[in-house]
Amino acid sequence: GDHVQAGHVWKDYIAAVDSIVFLVDTIDRSRFAKAKEELDNLLTDEQIAGAPIVVLGTKSDLPEAATEEKLRQELGVFSVITE
Repeated sequence: GDHVQAGHVWKDYIAAVDSIVFLVDTIDRSRFAKAKEELDNLLTDEQIAGAPIVVLGTKSDLPEAATEEKLRQELGVFSVITE
């Protein structure tokens, strides 16, 4: 789908970013592993070292959404700070 293509397209623009908002669908738990993989790629990409990355869980208002704690666990994001 479109999300697969988007992963390839952002690499063309990554050198020109000042910050990143990383969106995760909190309903689609089957994609958490892929989201973690993509986030890990961003966190280790030297082209964007120092750029702030905000992780935003979408659809968090719905009852079946993963909690913030669950999303943090799945993505391995607790207190990650890079310089």
